[in-house]
Amino acid sequence: MRGVDEIVAQEHDGRTRLIVRGDLDLATRDDFIRELSRALERGRVEIDLRELEYIDSVGLSTLIEADRMATAAPEGERARILVAPEGAVRRMVELTLLHLTLDVRHG
Repeated sequence: MRGVDEIVAQEHDGRTRLIVRGDLDLATRDDFIRELSRALERGRVEIDLRELEYIDSVGLSTLIEADRMATAAPEGERARILVAPEGAVRRMVELTLLHLTLDVRHG
């Protein structure tokens, strides 16, 4: 796997948006969690996976962990997860039914 090419943090509508590009898997999990922790120190988060090319089971479990971390943070609000309307990442999220338990939005 190529790994996460980039994680960019931007302020957007009162949240820190983490834009993740490349892959989210075992090799990139720790980098993602580190950036998420930094973002949660600033408040509510939105995880933008619209440019993510690949996610595996570790990446999917990392999204569950991200939601738990966001809920436990001082703001106490679920992580908003953005996925592209089409593509492999959306298919994986829907195949595993994570879109029913996480705050997943298409756009």
